[in-house]
Amino acid sequence: MKIQNLTVKYTALVTLCLTLISCEKDEFDGLLNVDPVPEAAITFPQSVGPNGQPLLDESAFIIYQSAIANGGISVDVRVPEGKQITAISVAAQRFRNGAATPPNLSPTLPTGTTNADRVKRAPSAVITRNTAPNVAVNQAVTPGSTVTFTIPANAIPDVLSNTTIVQPDGTLAPGPPLGPLQVNDVIRMFFRVTIDGIEHRAMEVRVIVTG
Repeated sequence: MKIQNLTVKYTALVTLCLTLISCEKDEFDGLLNVDPVPEAAITFPQSVGPNGQPLLDESAFIIYQSAIANGGISVDVRVPEGKQITAISVAAQRFRNGAATPPNLSPTLPTGTTNADRVKRAPSAVITRNTAPNVAVNQAVTPGSTVTFTIPANAIPDVLSNTTIVQPDGTLAPGPPLGPLQVNDVIRMFFRVTIDGIEHRAMEVRVIVTG
């Protein structure tokens, strides 16, 4: 009887030790430690805060960029090594709303009823990650784990140049053009990234034009 008890205790002890050893090697437990780069993660390496981590606000990647001086907007899109980006589509919206500075990095939606208030954004329709692309549909890219999406300043898409304003009665009407990029413009972008033949929708990206 004693031998059986010792055998049971020994077996339980060995099982416990093996469990503890395996737990030590479980680097990402999904609770306190979360995998920073999931298998299908789409990240934007230009979004970097003071601590070296991605700069996020309102669940959007924030990128400060000298788009005017550089001749346009340029956004690097990255997926894990071993994955291949083959195409990119983008829905985008432009804001002109004054400086966007920490801790308030995101533009404030215009709420006024005058034309001056309404033309601060274009287009007027709500833009989300589910909105159909309106800037570039399946922009050709050289397949790779990191690709660059560009919007030339001298050929900015109409949807980012012209405005459609909401009239007091709720109807839409053309508004004055926003013209070339200006400092403090904010471009909201929702990427659809084709990875190994499958389309994925990324988190929002906001490019803040600094010069």
